[in-house]
Amino acid sequence: MEKVFIGYSNDSTIRYHSSSGGIITAIIKHLFDTGYVGTYLSCSFNKEACCYEPKMIYSYNEYELVGSVYQDMDIMAFLKSHIADVKGRLMVVCSPCLVKAVRHIAKVHSIDVFIASYFCSGQTTIEGTYFYYKALGIDRTNVINIRYRGDGWPNGITIQLKDGSVLQRANYSEPWKTMHQSRLYTPRRCFKCKQLESCYSDISVGDPWLKEYLEQDKTGHSLFIVHSELGLNVIEQMNSENLITCCSINYSLYEKSQKFTIHRKSRINEDKENIDFELKLQSLKIYYDWATRNYANMKKHVWIMVHIVQPYFRAKKMNSKMIITKLYNKILRKLNNGKK
Repeated sequence: MEKVFIGYSNDSTIRYHSSSGGIITAIIKHLFDTGYVGTYLSCSFNKEACCYEPKMIYSYNEYELVGSVYQDMDIMAFLKSHIADVKGRLMVVCSPCLVKAVRHIAKVHSIDVFIASYFCSGQTTIEGTYFYYKALGIDRTNVINIRYRGDGWPNGITIQLKDGSVLQRANYSEPWKTMHQSRLYTPRRCFKCKQLESCYSDISVGDPWLKEYLEQDKTGHSLFIVHSELGLNVIEQMNSENLITCCSINYSLYEKSQKFTIHRKSRINEDKENIDFELKLQSLKIYYDWATRNYANMKKHVWIMVHIVQPYFRAKKMNSKMIITKLYNKILRKLNNGKK
């Protein structure tokens, strides 16, 4: 089954502080309150390590509403090493590529699990956030918290510092935009991943990137796809109890809201040579060190990829490979000469 909805939590605090509409947080609260789950695989910010880390919680009172976390965490390693800590049924929120693995480990240990996945365009390593701090002139040892989303929609990043100051940046503004576009801090597994959402989860949730919401909505809506009878029962019960407000929408609106990511992922096979070249270039320490040295160099890297590399690979001309080889060698020569 597959049903598409758009809606939001009727708890104004949850809705406002969530990334978009608060549907996932509302589900977490509902499943704890009804006793359906006894454990949730959550996360919290570690001030000493300056990053988010996974943890198990056993009641909604322990839950920290952090919004979306744009930092790749190895939740599978954590789940495997803490599986004995699961009490009762488990709820997990994860990227679509991990859903089947989570279901497998839960099945092996005879644990019932409710899985919510999020629409995913690719992960970012913690080093991406560290670069972001550097580009903003922030010493990461002075950071006591970061929220990537939340406090209105679509909002943006909020950084809290030890001196009590707070820095706020609009959603997908510079220098985060360039860092994300560079893909220099994108895990290699993401380059050829075709999954935007997972039909193996009970529910998939994301932002409704649609004109009518971008122009009018300041508090947030969640666009979500229900994949299972369990997921549908939960949504219908929450709707009937006035915990959420939602309505069914056409699947085409989901496709429209995620059209850029859908298009990019649909081209992965076609762009294989382009992707292989990009990964090869990133694997060269001399190039990677240059591109990640500062914000200005990273912008140059993005320009090279967008205006030279990608167009040539998509040109479908016999001499395109020869041109790229020459470009590749030229870049290396320039970098080597610059080091002398």
